[in-house]
Amino acid sequence: MAKDDGGKNDGDGQKIDGESRECLDQVKKGKLRKFVMICKGASIVSLVVYKKGSVDKYKKQAKEGGTGQICFGVVTGKGLDINFQLARSDGFEKEPVKTTVLRHYMEEVAEFKCKPLFEIVNSPSIVLDEDDPLVQRFLKLQAAALSACDTHPERAGEINSLCVQIGGRLDQELLEQAEAGINQLEALLQSLANPPSSGTTAPEKTPEVKNEPSSDPNAAQKLADTLKTLKPLIDKAIEQDPSRKNNLFQSMTQIAGEIKQGLFDDAKTHLVVLAKQVQGYLAQKTPETTVGPDPAKQKYESLRKQLEPLLNEARRANPEKSNGLLNLWNYAIDQADAANFNNAVSVLGKLEEAIRKALAEAPKKDTDRFGIREGIVAERRQQLEEFFKKRVADIQLANESDVNGLRVAIEEQSPDEENPGKIEDEINSALEVIYTDMRATLLDSLATESVDAVLKAVQECREKIDNDELIRHLMTAQDSLSVEVRFQDRFDELFDEVLAEVSKDAVA
Repeated sequence: MAKDDGGKNDGDGQKIDGESRECLDQVKKGKLRKFVMICKGASIVSLVVYKKGSVDKYKKQAKEGGTGQICFGVVTGKGLDINFQLARSDGFEKEPVKTTVLRHYMEEVAEFKCKPLFEIVNSPSIVLDEDDPLVQRFLKLQAAALSACDTHPERAGEINSLCVQIGGRLDQELLEQAEAGINQLEALLQSLANPPSSGTTAPEKTPEVKNEPSSDPNAAQKLADTLKTLKPLIDKAIEQDPSRKNNLFQSMTQIAGEIKQGLFDDAKTHLVVLAKQVQGYLAQKTPETTVGPDPAKQKYESLRKQLEPLLNEARRANPEKSNGLLNLWNYAIDQADAANFNNAVSVLGKLEEAIRKALAEAPKKDTDRFGIREGIVAERRQQLEEFFKKRVADIQLANESDVNGLRVAIEEQSPDEENPGKIEDEINSALEVIYTDMRATLLDSLATESVDAVLKAVQECREKIDNDELIRHLMTAQDSLSVEVRFQDRFDELFDEVLAEVSKDAVA
């Protein structure tokens, strides 16, 4: 018998709390937030979204909804498109559950309207609390810091290094150390703004990115500090042109991942490339000073505008191809930002082919073979989902009653059996795996909005039940224990009912 969880869990996961919902609303507005998710089998047990604090604290909160596989990362997005980023540097190499399961959880359990996707990145993004007074104080200094780097290039390395340290301390909520760094930065900027009137000194050389040998125990930290020195400059480049954001942030996460993996040569090379790229952005002339239209640029902008909605459609329709498509998109933007518009057009051409292939390989509505009216399954999706879940729940309840009857028979006929109750629990636990897998298979097929996919899923489930050793053993045990059980019959009835219900969407 399933345990009573006090209404916390409805079988498909725990509803999100008010704070998590508020944070997700902020993500829709372009803010970055963090999350912890617990998955079990093919289901999401719980989700907690937060702005700041120890991840261990929110792991404990998430576990209040149940146990399972824990994953955590950063939520990014804009509008309805929301990405749950999982970083390889944190040990996450693949999605914890299918995208259809995530979409079902967000829509039905969390009751939050969005178009969610999982995204695997090299390293997690840095999330700062924009409401924190120290963060606000630090952000106000960025413009002065950038100006000081321009007017005092010999001190740029020192300024950037200090900014990186402050950002890292704020991200880790080391507030005392962060405040000390901010005080130091303010004093430095003040001294540069009001230099002493005494004689001049020879300018210092601008610090260069050095390749740190792997034997240096401080190599990772030094390279990480150097990467963070670029953050204020990157923010300025993004402010000039917001379309650069994805490309620049992706480069930063790639370098951070290489540092964590000890690939210091690669990190150093990519740091130099990123620094030159950002410097190039900041040195670009404003559109008003550009003489004459660039045909390649115009073609790029036209093609980009044309492909962007198709890209979003393909990523939603075929999540497995999402990352590959996004990489091509970002690379095209990278080439355009570097004024290599001919290359950008070439990349977008390859992207267009990849988009059309992804759409062609995505699950389709089978309107020819089954004579289905276009969109009819989509209109009834919620109704059919509720039907599937209710019938599986009915079977689970009835089967638990039969398992209880088996346990009573064992107690009567085998009084020496040490723990019949344990046998009952083990059978119910094994059956729970079957219910979970069946529910996920049926819902995944329904998400394709294809009758063909649903029929195939039903047949797959039926074959699994027919060949399941536990079901066979239980059906055989009823004779020796003189008790009737209907496990096989109930599943067969479910499959027949599903086929009959789905057939209502077919046109005779």
